[in-house]
Parts: sequence; structure tokens; C-alpha cells
Amino acid sequence: ETPIFHACKSGNEEVVKYLVDHGADINKENKREETPLFYACNIGNESMVKYLVEHGANINKENKREETPLFYACNSGNESMVKYMVEHGADINKENNGNVKIVKYLVEKGIEIYNENEDDEFPLFYLCVYENITIFKYLVEQGINIEKEDGKGETILFYLYDIFPLFYSYVYKNEAILKYLVEQGIDMEKKDSEGETILFYVCRKGNIEVVKLLIENGADINTKNKWNKTPLYYAHKYKNKEIEKYLIKQGGHRT
Repeated sequence: ETPIFHACKSGNEEVVKYLVDHGADINKENKREETPLFYACNIGNESMVKYLVEHGANINKENKREETPLFYACNSGNESMVKYMVEHGADINKENNGNVKIVKYLVEKGIEIYNENEDDEFPLFYLCVYENITIFKYLVEQGINIEKEDGKGETILFYLYDIFPLFYSYVYKNEAILKYLVEQGIDMEKKDSEGETILFYVCRKGNIEVVKLLIENGADINTKNKWNKTPLYYAHKYKNKEIEKYLIKQGGHRT
């Protein structure tokens, strides 16, 4: 990386200006295909971001992970900086994280909720899962279709448990969102490409409270996937004994 990267990373705006004035390439890429603007956005330095953009920085440059500077701006939590970038051409339909205010701002600016990435997935659904119930409720209020299928035929339920985090702080967030989905009448019998409902996912993950929530709200305990296996089969296979005992007590069968 050239000196301008280090200056942006440390937030030294005077050095950045000096380097640009003396010919530094403002769109120079590092090995991750990131430019100095990524660093300025990452630390939430709005004045530096404005300077770089005004001097020709590519605001929609993608790195190797196909993230743009706006992704890092949202992660920084600097709402006014995000607004500035959107107003100056940042693509709001790229994958982005951020807090509730930023999400609201992006939606108001017309972010495409059902914009699919190259893997036929909805990036905003991942945001719902990784962030919190406040963001999710807001999106539902804005008309998000909780039964909407992505290019792989999966609804937000599958996002929720396909990437179920291992940390308790996230577990609670996921449970809150799932409970809200159940309250909204989500179809718990929707099957993925393997013929599995959300109950299969939860039995593998080992969360007994969520299993109970689903069963108590009508989830089919003996539904079968394309291999003719039931949720109980996977609870046993993954050694989730508490879930296995509960399913048997509720009338579950392995096949």
C-alpha cells in the first residue's frame, strides 16, 4: 500500500491532502482491490470522504468481496456520511450493513429490497438476520414480503437458520425475529430444494426453545424431506438429545 492508504487509515486528512496535491493516485488499489476511500469510510471520517469524492475517488468501486465504500460507511454508523455518499452517486442497491437509521434512510431512498446478488440471494434478508428485530419490524412495516422466495426458492426463514450464529447475543436476536415471523403467520411448512422445512434446520442446530415454538404453533413434526427423513431423524443424528426426547414425546417418528 502507498502512503495515502496509511494516511486515510490513521485519519490524517492534512497528509492525505498533501499527497494528493503532489500526485498521489486517489484510486490506487491494494491487494484487496480497495482504494483509499474504503479506509476513510471505514473509520467514519466524513470530511476525508468528501475530500476524496470531490477529487475523483470512485464511489462505487468494488473490492474482491464485491463490497463498495458505502458498505464500510454504513458499518461505521456515520449517518450523515452515508447520506452524502448516496447523494453523490453511491449505489444503494449494493450489499450494505448499518444501524436502524441508516437502513431507514436507504429504504426511503429506494433501496431494492428484493435485489438478488450473483448467488440468487437477497442481501437485505441477511441484514435482517444479522442486525436486530427493530430493523426487521421496520422492513415488514415498509411492505417486505416475508413469504418472498429468492432465486433458490428460499424465504427469509431459511436465511435465519442457514446462518444461525453460534454466539448467544445473536441467538437471542434470531429467536426474536423468528417469533415475530410466527406471529405474522409465516408458512412454516415451506420447503427448500432438499424438501426440508425450517424444523429440520432447527433440529440440526439444537435449539430446543425454537423447536418448541415451532411445534406449539403448528409445525408438522413428521414432515419428510426428499430422502424420506423426518426432523427427529436429524435430531438423533446430530445428538441433540433434548430435542429428540421432546419430538418423541410429541409423537415424532424418525422415518
